[in-house]
Amino acid sequence: MPPWIPLIGSWALLIGGVLLELLLMRVLSNRAKGWLAVLSSTLGFLALLSGWRIPLSGAVQDWYLSAWDGPFSLSYRLDGLSFLFAFIALGVGSVILFFSLEYMRTETAPTRFYALMLLFIAALVHLVFSADWFVVYLSWEIIGLCSFFLIAFWYLQAEAARGARKALVMTHLAGYGLLAFAVIGYTRSGVSVWIDPRFAAGLTSGILLLALVAAMAKSVQFPLHTWIPDAMAAPTPVSALLHAACYVTAGVYLLARLRGMLAWPPLFQGIFIAVATLTMLVGALFALVQTDLKRLLAYSTVSQVGYMMLGLAIGTPLGVAAGLLLCLNHALFKGGLFLCAGKIQHECGSRDMNRLGGLTKLMPVTAINWLVLAGSISGLPLLSGFVSKWLLYHAALQAGQLVPAVVAWLVSILTVFYFLKASSSVFFGETQSPHTPHGGSNPWMERAIGLLAGGSLLLGIAPQLAFTYLINPLLPHLGLTAIEGINWLGIRLAGGEWYTSLGLVMAVVALGLGAVIYLIWQPVRRVAIGGEMAVLAGEGIFSGGEPLSGPGRLSAADFSQLIQDQWSEVYRLTDPDRFYRLVWQILLRLAQVIESFSQVLERRAGSSLVVFSALAAFLLFLLKPLSTATAGIPYHTPTWFIGWLSIAGLGCLTVALCVTLRGSQLWLLLLSILAAIGSLITPSPLWNFLLLEGAALLAFGLLWLHITDKRAAQVYLFVVLLSMALNYVALQTAHTQPVFALVFFLLGVGIKIALVPFYVWLPRLAGAASAPLLGLIIGVVDVAAFAEVVNFGQRSPAVFSLQTPWIWLGLLSALGGALAMLAQRDLKRLLAFSTVEDMGILITAVALGQELGLQAAYLGAAAHAVGKVLLFVSLSRIEADGNLKPSLGGLARFYPFSSAGFVMGFLAVLGAPPFVGYLARWRIYLLSFQTSPWLLAGLMLCSSLALLAYGRTLVEFWWGSPNKQPAAAQDLLPCREPLGFRLTILLLVLLLLLGGFFPLFLLS
Repeated sequence: MPPWIPLIGSWALLIGGVLLELLLMRVLSNRAKGWLAVLSSTLGFLALLSGWRIPLSGAVQDWYLSAWDGPFSLSYRLDGLSFLFAFIALGVGSVILFFSLEYMRTETAPTRFYALMLLFIAALVHLVFSADWFVVYLSWEIIGLCSFFLIAFWYLQAEAARGARKALVMTHLAGYGLLAFAVIGYTRSGVSVWIDPRFAAGLTSGILLLALVAAMAKSVQFPLHTWIPDAMAAPTPVSALLHAACYVTAGVYLLARLRGMLAWPPLFQGIFIAVATLTMLVGALFALVQTDLKRLLAYSTVSQVGYMMLGLAIGTPLGVAAGLLLCLNHALFKGGLFLCAGKIQHECGSRDMNRLGGLTKLMPVTAINWLVLAGSISGLPLLSGFVSKWLLYHAALQAGQLVPAVVAWLVSILTVFYFLKASSSVFFGETQSPHTPHGGSNPWMERAIGLLAGGSLLLGIAPQLAFTYLINPLLPHLGLTAIEGINWLGIRLAGGEWYTSLGLVMAVVALGLGAVIYLIWQPVRRVAIGGEMAVLAGEGIFSGGEPLSGPGRLSAADFSQLIQDQWSEVYRLTDPDRFYRLVWQILLRLAQVIESFSQVLERRAGSSLVVFSALAAFLLFLLKPLSTATAGIPYHTPTWFIGWLSIAGLGCLTVALCVTLRGSQLWLLLLSILAAIGSLITPSPLWNFLLLEGAALLAFGLLWLHITDKRAAQVYLFVVLLSMALNYVALQTAHTQPVFALVFFLLGVGIKIALVPFYVWLPRLAGAASAPLLGLIIGVVDVAAFAEVVNFGQRSPAVFSLQTPWIWLGLLSALGGALAMLAQRDLKRLLAFSTVEDMGILITAVALGQELGLQAAYLGAAAHAVGKVLLFVSLSRIEADGNLKPSLGGLARFYPFSSAGFVMGFLAVLGAPPFVGYLARWRIYLLSFQTSPWLLAGLMLCSSLALLAYGRTLVEFWWGSPNKQPAAAQDLLPCREPLGFRLTILLLVLLLLLGGFFPLFLLS
């Protein structure tokens, strides 16, 4: 069998399914789209199974596909660990897609749903097989973006919009930890593949903690877990696959892989054990007080992943085996529980446990499946969860981890308690008539749930199957010995140590105590006296004798309120969102101060520029001796970059034709684009200078004709003339007086591309000019000016011999621009300040020098040009219709292409994988770390702040609904966007994606 079939075919077949879903969107019915997704996933699963003999034999299979970008490659390894996680993703994923056949039958956007689900599974399989850390991070962020878009599937609902934003912010920001881990590991070792032992040799506790932070957010570990309950706004199959079975276990895979690479330092291991222990407890405590069935399951996921992490943190063969077995079992029982919840919501129209009840009579098959799955997660003997927990207790006691063992045992008691509460509230008691099932038996859903329940029962009775075929083959690859003696029911373990029996006792007692506590909470029956309910003595011990709601039983709300009242201080102290909200308020206050100061400067833009220029010149002469660094390797503007800038200009021209400009204005726009591009083609420095400044002057002429605020146009003319004069002096003195040239060139560049503190003209202009004109100036003219910065530095290396002023200017611009973005409610002003942030990072890349720095500068500038034009194009149709108003909300309903283009545009300029901006960002981060770890931290902080600002626009402007009744999201909404406009957005998005996926083709 060719080795590429399991390694490549297992995810490539799903990518093929994604493409077919998109190509056949108008042809296939909802059911046909579902079957296509099921077929694609099943074929991928069969391709994976064809390589099962490799891990079973204890062997590994390495496969080098090709170079990818720079020193990084598409290298893959199939071993026992990667096979296990791919097995979970493809096997459980196929079952959940099968469930979705009925669930999505009447939905209006099945193409988007199935394409994203297949892409997620493919990316996760690609992640676990990838051997290069930078490609691992690429896959890591792709699954994060799939989660983001799937949570926002019903994006016209406010809760879906908020949940998606929170998930993106928390997981992407923490994901910078994994990127920093890869950058630092590569810098220290010179290799980027984890299969090379040199990479592991350079790792320390601090570096490992960076990876742990990324894993904590992805795998919902305390205190980075709070996004998952809000993510329950997603369709239930999304919750089952991403937020129960697969997505949240990506962090488990990451840390299991790190466990196999090196012996963990004691400090890191201690921190990891503490995090896992707290996560178990906090997740269970918050699950206790939920009345929403899916939110209860979400917090239960937090708690159960804590168990998995504890097994890995213990690090013994039995601990790791127990954690990974629980990972497999959790995919079965939690995926099935979510599907049960989805079936209940689908047929009853509610997931509020207070409004449900008595469903055993009406949904008997679902009730049986639920009880089997709930029994498994609660640790009921004969079910898979019992074996996992018993082995974990055993491992903790064996390793001398008494406190984690006791906490795990207490959490098991709480788990039994809240699942008894959920089962009682939903399936027993009296039927709540307004929410009786109305959708029939839905055998497709029942069969899918039954497969997962059956798998959980099978692994409970015969856990040796999982050990023989999945767990034991992978342990040697982690440097651990295989577990012997696992037999039927998992009750016999070789060795017969005392803690084996104690672990069994703990598992059984936890189950019993949970049931006893639940029964104590149940009230004695009521009797009616005089038409009112009287409470018998002893009823409702924990309710203080007050009458209870509901039909003679404690409702979910009763339980929740009682517990919250008793333990209110515990819940207050263990809610990290309180801290996050405080940080957010501090950032907003700081941003508002910056915005107020900025507006003062904007009203006096001309005089501010003169004063700042004089002050900066004085400081630069003082800072002259700080650095003697040399410039990078010179080369001319790449042809591909000129092509990208041309496409950005074409995007501006096309949208101008569709929206606003006519006659002479179009000619000025075209001539400005041609002049900007021509300035990069000509080899003559003089012609380069003339064409570049001519492009800016033509843009001024267009502004003068088009806008009513002539004062803003005059400010732009002053900027152009002042920058022209300073750059001309720098050009004439570059060879004879390099320090003098540096001062004038830095001032000219800072003014032209709007670096801090010379940016004041740009937000002023953003308030006056239309979106297409701003796209021209920011995305074409200023990017051409930035490219000239790079070229000028090559012709006159002495200009960049002083690194320090450039780095400080870039970092200050990036940080100031990102903070100012947070205060913006006007989208054009937000994009103006984001330009300040982007240009700050790009100028830092130029200052860092080397061949890598110049590549980063051009790649980042290309992403900025196309991305910024895409962002302004996305605003142009809305602006033309008069709807570009702050906090209007819900505009994606009428402008779906504009909404999608805006999201893709800001992800591209932020450097999120898989967009082309990632190719620039990893280079910049790598060089910044080589210069100073604090510079790396500063640049990542700037990107994080920018993401916060962009994320807020989704909730306040694009998503949600201005109406009380949100409309359904559809594949093809009737919209106000002309065909040429939509094709322009599609072209720009495809360019940004293709450049990111195929960097070798781009850079060649």
